[in-house]
Amino acid sequence: RDEKYYNSGEYRGTLSIDGGGPFMQQASHYVDLYGWFFGKPVKVVSMLGTFLHDIEGEDHGAAILKHENGMIGTIIASTSAKPGFPARLEIHSEKGTVIMENDVITGWYIEDTENPSDAADKNNFTGASTAAVADTTLHEAVINDFVESVRGNKEPAVTGEDAALATEIILNIYSNNINN
Repeated sequence: RDEKYYNSGEYRGTLSIDGGGPFMQQASHYVDLYGWFFGKPVKVVSMLGTFLHDIEGEDHGAAILKHENGMIGTIIASTSAKPGFPARLEIHSEKGTVIMENDVITGWYIEDTENPSDAADKNNFTGASTAAVADTTLHEAVINDFVESVRGNKEPAVTGEDAALATEIILNIYSNNINN
């Protein structure tokens, strides 16, 4: 993200309103996926810093997450990497590797298992842009599901507990910053 992004709203990069930098803002959806796939880590260590932007929160950081089964995960979140890169998730395991960029599986290296996705839309990258999200279809689906859940007195597809896990992981990243 360039400085214009942070200057486009007084709240951007603040701790009190924005909640932090790229871990809380840009990487939160991928932290949510991480938590959905792997659950809550038992130990988190991070290093965060503000290198390029005049903001209260971090603009770059890395976290190492250890899980009860011994698995180690890493998360890097940055708005200071130039020229700006798509959000990326890589899962490496004994069964193979999956790579996802901007919510699309772009690499599928699992033996004897066919890629279940349709990777037709690989041009969805707006990471370096200050523009608003152009396609709000998925946001609308979540909101509509919530409204229908309230109206129908039923459990939504994504519960508050589901959302709380990502927030808890991010808060652990912030509170376990060894640079402090």
